[in-house]
Amino acid sequence: MREKFNVFISFGGEKGRAVAKVIETMLKTLIGPTEIFLSSAISGGTNWVERIHDALSENNCCLLVLDSLGFKRPWVYYEAGAAAAIKSSLVLPVLFDISPEDVNHLPVASKQHIKVMSDSGFDRGQVLAVLKAVFEHATRSGFMPRSSSFRVLP
Repeated sequence: MREKFNVFISFGGEKGRAVAKVIETMLKTLIGPTEIFLSSAISGGTNWVERIHDALSENNCCLLVLDSLGFKRPWVYYEAGAAAAIKSSLVLPVLFDISPEDVNHLPVASKQHIKVMSDSGFDRGQVLAVLKAVFEHATRSGFMPRSSSFRVLP
């Protein structure tokens, strides 16, 4: 088993930030030694461009939390491209309040997405699908024992 699984969570708007924080909290309890990067955690005075670049170069998984504001931001596509350049990295677009048709730029458009918001609100089942995808990638990548299984208790 490898040492630490690195997850880069990208977001652009306030709604995306809220979804990113929920996913971050859930991932910390699901996957053992995990380093989760959120740009909102960068300390004042830090060279943020360098810190983001470093986090992207170390990522095993990049979650792109896209909301109605964030999917229009160019840096989301920069982060997606940098993460996609790492062949062993999972790049997963997580759509909040937008439709798949809104996401039409590569490399994001070429990735299968998971939409975590339905007409009736936050879709718990789809959030669990995001967590399961990350868990399975961590297992395939040697960060979790092969005997591990993803189970959610009611």
